[in-house]
Amino acid sequence: ENEVVKVSDNKLSWEKKKEKDRLLRKMTKDISSLEDEIAKTEEQIEIVNDKLSKPDEFSEEFKSGELFKLHDSLTDDLQKVYAKWEDFNIKLEELNKN
Repeated sequence: ENEVVKVSDNKLSWEKKKEKDRLLRKMTKDISSLEDEIAKTEEQIEIVNDKLSKPDEFSEEFKSGELFKLHDSLTDDLQKVYAKWEDFNIKLEELNKN
């Protein structure tokens, strides 16, 4: 009976490790995707900032307020993605501790 319990414990332990490894891979992949999204959003903000610094070249977009709205929207998006990225990293850290 002790051997049966030992085998069951080993199997449970192996299954837990396998599940943890799967979660670690998924979290790492998700974090990488978020980092890509952060980089793209930062690039877009840079482009908008460049346009905002040249009101003569982009007068229509400037006057309509389009650039300001886009800048605000991108900045909001970036904050949300950063918050998600931070949350995922905290979860990954906790998962690595256990």
